[in-house]
Amino acid sequence: MSTSSHGGQVRTSSKFTGVQLLIALAAGLCGLVVWQWIRDSDSHETNLSLVRTIERLGSVTNAYALTIENMRIDSSRVEEIRKGLEFQIKTNRAEVRRLRQELGTAVLVAERSGREIPAYKLALERANQAIRDQNVAVARQNESLEALRRIALDRNDLAKKYNTLGKEYESLIQERNGFVEQLNKLAQTASGKN
Repeated sequence: MSTSSHGGQVRTSSKFTGVQLLIALAAGLCGLVVWQWIRDSDSHETNLSLVRTIERLGSVTNAYALTIENMRIDSSRVEEIRKGLEFQIKTNRAEVRRLRQELGTAVLVAERSGREIPAYKLALERANQAIRDQNVAVARQNESLEALRRIALDRNDLAKKYNTLGKEYESLIQERNGFVEQLNKLAQTASGKN
């Protein structure tokens, strides 16, 4: 398609067609590269999204694994508690049986004691009466002891008075003896003058 312009004719050159073809090819390649770039960009974003999803799923999986491990530990702990409670239930049942037996024995003792209570009341009343009688006797003895104490105090007063009288009597005897001596001396002096 080359054209030349001799005598009013336009000629198209074949070179020009090749450049146009080259431009078209280059434009096609650019379009292809843009398309691939857009496709790669979309693929890259999809890939990043998938990587994020995988990471999120990994963390969720780790969380689930941790939760499963915690549940396994809790399950073991609950199983241990269940075994302990079963043992406690068995022990409690045995204790309940023992307490029922003791209750039966206590009921029998209470019934027997209920029949013995009137006898105990009578014995207690007799013991209380004996204690009251003894209290009266002790009160009388206390009164007798008080009277004896008063008598002993009176005796002590009398003994003091007697001792005082005894001392006065002795001083009177000494006085009399002094008078008798004086009288004897006077009698001797009077008989010596006669």
